[in-house]
Amino acid sequence: MDPEATNQLPTWLRWLILIAVILTFGGVAFLLHERRRLALERLAEELGLTHHEHGGTGVALPPTHALQTSRGDWEARWMIQGRIGRFAVTVAELRCVTDPAKGSTRGYPVTLVVLDPLGDEIPDFLLRPETMGQRIAAAVSGQDIDFPDSTRFSRRFRLTGNVQNDEHAIRELFTPDVRAHFERHPGRITQVIDGRLYHWQPPKMLRFLGFQLRKIRTLIREGVEVGERLTSK
Repeated sequence: MDPEATNQLPTWLRWLILIAVILTFGGVAFLLHERRRLALERLAEELGLTHHEHGGTGVALPPTHALQTSRGDWEARWMIQGRIGRFAVTVAELRCVTDPAKGSTRGYPVTLVVLDPLGDEIPDFLLRPETMGQRIAAAVSGQDIDFPDSTRFSRRFRLTGNVQNDEHAIRELFTPDVRAHFERHPGRITQVIDGRLYHWQPPKMLRFLGFQLRKIRTLIREGVEVGERLTSK
């Protein structure tokens, strides 16, 4: 539309066009929200779990993982909870809220899978994709548990824990079968703290392409598989 012609429109008509645009965007946002909600409800029903919108801050976060930030608090946009096999499972989409009053958020949302309990005999560890910077840091600090017989695993991942007390237990935990599983599913972070497992994809590796139920289902399946493999002994 010609800008000059637009300026010649009556004020009431310009207001009508603005209201129509706002209502259109609002309607699209509502439809997308409803589509997401219904999809999550179907997924929860399929897995025998319960879906909750606006889960708040009821997700237990590990005290040392990469989600922690001093520039905001993590809260759950939605949660799916229940039991899968012998595990109590919580799945939540977390977002970093920098200003609760304004609803301001930072970065991409993170889908986190929590399994509890794995058992007190499972040592604490943190497994994450290894970047070049982490390789340098590991070489300097020595805080990386490598496996000479799994060079691909050692090259792709940085495995840390209480090396002084738990290195032997961690090495026994990461059997060839467990290492092969992680090699087939790179790009995730897995952490065990006090017998509770956390499994998620780093925010920096996510791409904001909208709601994708397939990726959530895959992350849940992977998390449960990890829990079963770590407790299969």
